[in-house]
Amino acid sequence: MKAPGTQRATPWHQDLSYYCVDGMHTATVYVSLDHADADVAVQFVKGSHHWNKSFYPRVFEDGSDFNNDQADAELEPVPDINSNPDQYDIVAWALQPGDTIVFDFRTLHGTGDATIKSLRRAFSTRWIGDDVTYCERPGETSPPYVDHGMQSGDRMREDWFPVLWRRAA
Repeated sequence: MKAPGTQRATPWHQDLSYYCVDGMHTATVYVSLDHADADVAVQFVKGSHHWNKSFYPRVFEDGSDFNNDQADAELEPVPDINSNPDQYDIVAWALQPGDTIVFDFRTLHGTGDATIKSLRRAFSTRWIGDDVTYCERPGETSPPYVDHGMQSGDRMREDWFPVLWRRAA
């Protein structure tokens, strides 16, 4: 949620590195609850989910790397997209209440710092597919799951992450 008058960008980030999961079949479902002009709506770097790169999660308040004191050789700094926007295919759309965007956890996305003119709310959920496994990450994940008994590479616990649909054999 961002209140009218807010002029703070949500830093460019991927969703994957915030979570204790790894796999290709992932989706964030973003539902707009209010009208949002394209200059204040979520923006995406088109095709970034195909880069085969994982980036440090970001702290939304100041854009610094989250858990950057805990080395993870698999993660790299997010590129400075704002300083080089012509090098990226950035897409955004004006949104109406109920408009829904579904995107891969690896897609770089964020918002600009244009002043919010009216309340801008959204509801996001995360979905994982049958190839997704538990991934031990340094530092805290969001949410910080504890006492789950999983090791890196284990399938996600179905009592914690229910299966909603199984592919027919």
